[in-house]
Amino acid sequence: DNEIGKTGAVEFRGNKVWFINQDDSSLLNRIGLADKIIKNGGIKALFPVGDKTFVYVGYIDDGCGSARIYDVNSFEVALQMPCIADHKSVDLNNIGGGWLKGSNDEILLTTGTPTSKSALTEINLTAQDKRSWWGKILKLKLQGDKFEVSTYSTGYRNPQGMISLDGFVYAVDHAARGGDEINIIREGRNYGWPLQSLGSGYNLEEINKDFTIPLGGQSPLFSFVPSIGISSVGDCFELYANYYSP
Repeated sequence: DNEIGKTGAVEFRGNKVWFINQDDSSLLNRIGLADKIIKNGGIKALFPVGDKTFVYVGYIDDGCGSARIYDVNSFEVALQMPCIADHKSVDLNNIGGGWLKGSNDEILLTTGTPTSKSALTEINLTAQDKRSWWGKILKLKLQGDKFEVSTYSTGYRNPQGMISLDGFVYAVDHAARGGDEINIIREGRNYGWPLQSLGSGYNLEEINKDFTIPLGGQSPLFSFVPSIGISSVGDCFELYANYYSP
């Protein structure tokens, strides 16, 4: 379909696929960001919490790269992410957008470090800053029309899909050059970026590959070298599961 561009959100609904473009003008105009979707910004996720639906959008405004969560019915801001003032280095491809439903009023949401520059930049290091919401999996709890935020786990570059399966939470994380990851997510753990990665920087800079030094970080369940452009993770189709189970 010529109308389909970059994915903002997609769901299977019965025998149909529901899709929204990352730069969907009808929604972005309503929230006043249509002229601020540059550097790969736009709609990154659409998710339900309680009886409401929310949209996670990356944008650049007045030299500040950031993201917001909006209530798609009232178009009010439910969460404002911190400003990245170094907007020349911002790449909003890397702001995450994976989510996993918790209780009725809670959700886990992934955020990345929004840059494609070398590993040890100020933006990437926000993943290790306990005061920052970037490079984290956040636990969002809806309180009225706003989200209360706590950090669930730390140290990600661009985590996207998540799934809860057989008592474990799994998530994927885009690395830079090599080192895309599948992780078992445990609350309170540190997953290393940008101080630890089995990949390297885009400029081939070396990154520490020992997950015991300096963080004692959580090593990935799988890491793909070279990268495979990993974006989502799901349960195995029954046909495949039966075939490979031996």
